[in-house]
Amino acid sequence: MKVGFIGLGIMGKPMSKNLVKAGHDLVVYDFKQSSIDELVALGAKGAKSGAEVAAECDTIITMVPNSPHVRAACLGENGISDTAKPGTVVIDMSSIDPVESKKIGAELAEKALHRTDLVGIRKTWGQFRENDAPFGGNQDRGECRLRPDRESDLHSGPGAAALRHGANRKIRGLPCYQ
Repeated sequence: MKVGFIGLGIMGKPMSKNLVKAGHDLVVYDFKQSSIDELVALGAKGAKSGAEVAAECDTIITMVPNSPHVRAACLGENGISDTAKPGTVVIDMSSIDPVESKKIGAELAEKALHRTDLVGIRKTWGQFRENDAPFGGNQDRGECRLRPDRESDLHSGPGAAALRHGANRKIRGLPCYQ
């Protein structure tokens, strides 16, 4: 399976590196060319846009700063929805407004794309391991075809991961959504 990753910042870059190290066929995109180059040097393929990532991948992960960035990556000009094949799974790992998360998911569903939000929680940025517990919300359980063995993960509907992640940040006294 070829995986796409959009957003190579403080969280996305280490996660992408781990995917490459694990042997996954990865296509990456970010606004910073130096971040793309770093991943290409490790074995990933670089792309010039989210649309280029989507044209090559059946599964795409987004890890971008906030709600407008997720909307642009998924539905904007040269975004995922421009070239994604029906049935493509879009996994958003960004910390965004749960209402906007639901709206984006519904708009992608109109284009026959499966969308889930999945937010991992760690104390140290970018250090995700196999056994970390993700917070997962989903439009249509499209992610189950990726990890059918993970039925025990939390699944509670579209936007739920963003909502739980926001609650966790609020309890810890951190800002929630943008």
